[in-house]
Amino acid sequence: ADAARAELAPLRDALTAKSMESDSLSAQVDTLRQELQTWQERCRSLLAKDKSSVAAEQHSALVSENRALAADLAAARADLAAARAEIEAHRPALAKASGELDKAIALQDRLRRAGGGFKTKAEEREKERDAERTAKAAAEEDARTSAAAAAAA
Repeated sequence: ADAARAELAPLRDALTAKSMESDSLSAQVDTLRQELQTWQERCRSLLAKDKSSVAAEQHSALVSENRALAADLAAARADLAAARAEIEAHRPALAKASGELDKAIALQDRLRRAGGGFKTKAEEREKERDAERTAKAAAEEDARTSAAAAAAA
């Protein structure tokens, strides 16, 4: 029994040493795991800060752009309201001018109808006058010729 104990003693010592080494390595693994978690959290927080700072800068740029666009929109709406008011102010004058234009077109049509006959009659009278002048000139020429012949005879 003592011999067996003596034989087992070095094995027990080796087992104890290996157990202690295993405990030490487990402690190192736990320490490294905690350190890894710490670094991961730090990276996450740095990324979150970076994202939020970029988002904040973009947000402020978008807010200022939104204000500028809102001012442009307000100016455009004011211009639109002024243009609509001007259109409404000119609407009665447009209606009056449109009525006058319709009357002028109707008068022009009546005058064309009346003047068309007048123009035709005037052209006919002009032709008659030209024919009378030609006939009168021929008659005068005949009278001169017969007066010259009578004077010569």
